[in-house]
Amino acid sequence: WIDTDTSGLVWSGLDCDDDLAVLAALALHKRQIISLDGISICGGNAPLFHTWKDILALWKHADGFQITNMQPVKGYGWRSMQVAVSWLSWYNRVRPDEMDSENASIAIIERSRDKSLDPVHILMLGPPTNLARAIDSDLL
Repeated sequence: WIDTDTSGLVWSGLDCDDDLAVLAALALHKRQIISLDGISICGGNAPLFHTWKDILALWKHADGFQITNMQPVKGYGWRSMQVAVSWLSWYNRVRPDEMDSENASIAIIERSRDKSLDPVHILMLGPPTNLARAIDSDLL
């Protein structure tokens, strides 16, 4: 599982490393070198509004590597976290991020409960808000 704040394809993107990590993981999954169970998106270097837009564009361009059993899930954004960079904090006050979604946390919980699969390993490339919310929900 990868939880990330992809932002290489949007104007507010400060980096593209998460996008590259997702592409590499999709390629490794397609070749059955790793088992990628899910991709969840959070706000981080960019607001959720932009990170979600980025993963949808990335998914479209990569065509999900024809992985039909998985789609990215939206999670928590700047409304649920402390934005660390001052000008991004200002931007969040001027144009508040979109509403958070608990879909990523729910998906993480559901995957972790699936006893028919190996234990889940979560690679946190963005802020750990989605995982923290899953743990905090007392559902794990």
